[in-house]
Amino acid sequence: MKKTGILITLMVLAAVPAAAQDRAGTFEISPFAGGNFGGSLYSYTGPSTPYVKLDVGDSAAYGARFAYNFSRWAAIEFAWAHSSSGLYTGPSGAFAPQTKVGTFDNDAFEANGVFSFTKGKVVPYFTVGGGVNSMKLSTTTGGSSSSTRFVGNMGIGMKFWIDPHFGIRIEGKVRSTNVGNNGSSCGNHNYCDNNYYYDSSWYTSGEATGGLSFAF
Repeated sequence: MKKTGILITLMVLAAVPAAAQDRAGTFEISPFAGGNFGGSLYSYTGPSTPYVKLDVGDSAAYGARFAYNFSRWAAIEFAWAHSSSGLYTGPSGAFAPQTKVGTFDNDAFEANGVFSFTKGKVVPYFTVGGGVNSMKLSTTTGGSSSSTRFVGNMGIGMKFWIDPHFGIRIEGKVRSTNVGNNGSSCGNHNYCDNNYYYDSSWYTSGEATGGLSFAF
């Protein structure tokens, strides 16, 4: 009888950690910080000038995520991410000299689906979603303009749960913002004049972040 009682106790204790990893019906708050890796925003051609790019530099990034777990496998997450990068221009080429011409600020507000691959204390996941990106460009000469455009993203990450309510989270993400239609002029875009044209309708950047997760 005593052995049976000990066995039942051990089974209950073993079941507690497993039950604690079932996130269904729980919320998570995840502040984060890391780096934003900018890309090419526009290209430039003139009557007697070489091919020139307008590039967004690398910078720090930070923000927060708030998620609701529908099940142990799927969640919806609302996120805000901010970065403030230098804006550079110069000839195209890997080692070509560039000149800083301003700053480029981004505030992305997104709703994402988060899909976990496993359950337990180490949880790899995939995320995809979209929203709006509020962008502001400021030049060194004092000019500025702003625009809010659609943004889409996808990424992968990993959660490391130290206990049922606290963990560490790392994530890598690619984000693309619709900056306007291709063409030889800027149309209704706020950021440039008729000397610029678009390589693409999308401005794409990368993001690598780490932070904490609080579950309740």
